[in-house]
Amino acid sequence: MKKLILGMAIVASAFAFAQKGDVNAKLQATNKEAMDAYNAKNYAVAAPKFVEIYDLLKANGQDNKIYMYYAGLSHALANNNDPAIKIYTDLVNSGFTGVETTYTAKEKKSGQIVPLDKTTWELMKKILTIQILKQSSLQV
Repeated sequence: MKKLILGMAIVASAFAFAQKGDVNAKLQATNKEAMDAYNAKNYAVAAPKFVEIYDLLKANGQDNKIYMYYAGLSHALANNNDPAIKIYTDLVNSGFTGVETTYTAKEKKSGQIVPLDKTTWELMKKILTIQILKQSSLQV
């Protein structure tokens, strides 16, 4: 797994859920520590940092179990089998599959595809549906 794509996900999660400054700073610092440890192959240090990231996000309303998966992976790579097995068992029992949905939209002016959080995507979808319904009722 190449560098986990984790850095972008953490930063996006923090901004998408409008974390307060101190929580956001803590989240970014913990993410940096986790990624630095993981990239240095210091998996025993990375594992608890991924758990800490999960806990910080969960405390602010985002239950993103992918960070627990990364913690389990780090434990397994550090040959800490008991914690890895416990984390993976908990993930399986919770129904975690690792499948994630990505929400995007295309900007009209630039044509660029932009990532969105689910709430924003749902809102934009409702607004577009209402606009289409209004246009079709005007044409009748």
